[in-house]
Amino acid sequence: KESYGNYEHSTLIMNPSDIIRKECEKQNADFNEVMIKIFALLKKKLAVLMRQNDSLLLVTQLGDGDVELHLFTQDPPLTLFKSIKYFIDQIRNSDIRAVYGRAMNQSIIDVLKRLGVKIEKSDKPEYNWKATV
Repeated sequence: KESYGNYEHSTLIMNPSDIIRKECEKQNADFNEVMIKIFALLKKKLAVLMRQNDSLLLVTQLGDGDVELHLFTQDPPLTLFKSIKYFIDQIRNSDIRAVYGRAMNQSIIDVLKRLGVKIEKSDKPEYNWKATV
Protein backbone atom coordinates (compact mmCIF):
# COMPACT_ATOMS: atom_id res chain seq x y z
CA LYS A 1 0.00 0.00 0.00
CA GLU A 2 0.98 3.58 -0.65
CA SER A 3 0.02 6.26 1.84
CA TYR A 4 -0.96 9.84 1.00
CA GLY A 5 -1.56 11.63 4.28
CA ASN A 6 -4.68 9.97 5.64
CA TYR A 7 -5.43 8.46 2.21
CA GLU A 8 -4.30 4.88 1.70
CA HIS A 9 -4.24 3.24 -1.69
CA SER A 10 -3.45 -0.28 -2.69
CA THR A 11 -1.06 -0.51 -5.62
CA LEU A 12 -3.12 -3.45 -6.92
CA ILE A 13 -5.88 -2.56 -9.35
CA MET A 14 -9.28 -2.88 -7.69
CA ASN A 15 -12.21 -4.60 -9.35
CA PRO A 16 -14.99 -2.24 -10.52
CA SER A 17 -17.55 -3.32 -7.92
CA ASP A 18 -15.04 -2.60 -5.12
CA ILE A 19 -14.43 0.90 -6.51
CA ILE A 20 -18.19 1.54 -6.63
CA ARG A 21 -18.71 0.02 -3.16
CA LYS A 22 -16.05 2.30 -1.59
CA GLU A 23 -17.52 5.36 -3.33
CA CYS A 24 -21.01 4.43 -2.10
CA GLU A 25 -19.66 4.17 1.45
CA LYS A 26 -18.14 7.67 1.16
CA GLN A 27 -21.37 9.12 -0.25
CA ASN A 28 -23.75 7.21 2.07
CA ALA A 29 -25.40 5.62 -0.97
CA ASP A 30 -26.91 2.14 -1.14
CA PHE A 31 -24.39 -0.02 -3.04
CA ASN A 32 -26.98 -2.57 -4.24
CA GLU A 33 -29.32 0.15 -5.49
CA VAL A 34 -26.46 1.89 -7.35
CA MET A 35 -25.34 -1.40 -8.95
CA ILE A 36 -28.89 -2.24 -10.08
CA LYS A 37 -29.18 1.20 -11.74
CA ILE A 38 -25.78 0.88 -13.43
CA PHE A 39 -26.50 -2.65 -14.74
CA ALA A 40 -29.90 -1.54 -16.07
CA LEU A 41 -28.35 1.40 -17.93
CA LEU A 42 -25.56 -0.77 -19.37
CA LYS A 43 -27.97 -3.55 -20.40
CA LYS A 44 -30.24 -1.06 -22.22
CA LYS A 45 -27.12 0.46 -23.85
CA LEU A 46 -28.01 3.85 -22.36
CA ALA A 47 -24.62 4.14 -20.68
CA VAL A 48 -21.02 3.02 -20.93
CA LEU A 49 -18.56 2.52 -18.11
CA MET A 50 -15.00 3.63 -18.81
CA ARG A 51 -12.08 2.64 -16.64
CA GLN A 52 -8.65 4.07 -16.03
CA ASN A 53 -6.54 2.96 -13.06
CA ASP A 54 -8.89 2.75 -10.03
CA SER A 55 -11.37 5.22 -11.53
CA LEU A 56 -14.60 4.46 -13.35
CA LEU A 57 -16.58 6.99 -15.37
CA LEU A 58 -20.24 6.22 -15.98
CA VAL A 59 -21.33 8.05 -19.14
CA THR A 60 -25.14 8.06 -19.47
CA GLN A 61 -26.98 9.28 -22.58
CA LEU A 62 -29.33 12.22 -22.08
CA GLY A 63 -30.12 12.70 -25.80
CA ASP A 64 -29.02 15.13 -28.53
CA GLY A 65 -25.33 14.44 -27.87
CA ASP A 66 -25.63 15.30 -24.18
CA VAL A 67 -24.43 12.91 -21.47
CA GLU A 68 -24.36 12.71 -17.69
CA LEU A 69 -21.04 11.86 -16.06
CA HIS A 70 -20.57 10.12 -12.75
CA LEU A 71 -17.10 9.39 -11.39
CA PHE A 72 -16.34 6.53 -9.02
CA THR A 73 -12.73 6.62 -7.86
CA GLN A 74 -10.28 5.17 -5.42
CA ASP A 75 -7.25 6.71 -7.12
CA PRO A 76 -4.80 8.78 -5.08
CA PRO A 77 -4.70 12.46 -6.16
CA LEU A 78 -1.92 12.32 -8.78
CA THR A 79 -3.27 9.14 -10.37
CA LEU A 80 -6.79 10.60 -10.33
CA PHE A 81 -5.51 13.64 -12.25
CA LYS A 82 -4.10 11.28 -14.92
CA SER A 83 -7.30 9.20 -14.99
CA ILE A 84 -9.48 12.28 -15.48
CA LYS A 85 -7.18 13.48 -18.29
CA TYR A 86 -7.68 10.11 -20.00
CA PHE A 87 -11.49 10.40 -19.66
CA ILE A 88 -11.42 13.96 -21.06
CA ASP A 89 -9.42 12.78 -24.08
CA GLN A 90 -11.88 9.92 -24.71
CA ILE A 91 -14.87 12.28 -24.53
CA ARG A 92 -13.24 14.85 -26.82
CA ASN A 93 -12.67 12.07 -29.39
CA SER A 94 -16.34 11.06 -29.33
CA ASP A 95 -19.62 12.44 -30.72
CA ILE A 96 -20.54 13.89 -27.33
CA ARG A 97 -21.68 17.53 -27.52
CA ALA A 98 -22.03 18.44 -23.82
CA VAL A 99 -21.44 16.76 -20.46
CA TYR A 100 -23.38 17.30 -17.25
CA GLY A 101 -22.67 16.39 -13.66
CA ARG A 102 -23.60 16.80 -10.03
CA ALA A 103 -20.32 17.59 -8.33
CA MET A 104 -20.38 16.65 -4.66
CA ASN A 105 -16.71 17.52 -4.43
CA GLN A 106 -15.43 20.94 -5.60
CA SER A 107 -11.93 19.52 -6.06
CA ILE A 108 -13.13 17.49 -9.08
CA ILE A 109 -14.35 20.74 -10.70
CA ASP A 110 -10.96 22.32 -9.93
CA VAL A 111 -9.16 19.37 -11.59
CA LEU A 112 -11.37 19.67 -14.68
CA LYS A 113 -10.59 23.39 -14.92
CA ARG A 114 -6.85 22.75 -14.50
CA LEU A 115 -7.08 20.25 -17.37
CA GLY A 116 -8.60 22.91 -19.65
CA VAL A 117 -12.29 22.06 -19.34
CA LYS A 118 -14.51 25.16 -19.39
CA ILE A 119 -17.09 24.56 -16.65
CA GLU A 120 -20.39 26.39 -16.99
CA LYS A 121 -23.53 26.67 -14.88
CA SER A 122 -25.88 23.90 -15.98
CA ASP A 123 -28.95 24.71 -18.08
CA LYS A 124 -30.55 21.54 -16.68
CA PRO A 125 -31.77 21.98 -13.08
CA GLU A 126 -30.87 18.43 -11.97
CA TYR A 127 -27.13 19.11 -12.57
CA ASN A 128 -24.88 21.74 -11.02
CA TRP A 129 -22.31 21.97 -13.83
CA LYS A 130 -21.96 21.58 -17.57
CA ALA A 131 -19.11 21.54 -20.07
CA THR A 132 -19.48 21.87 -23.83
CA VAL A 133 -17.15 19.48 -25.66
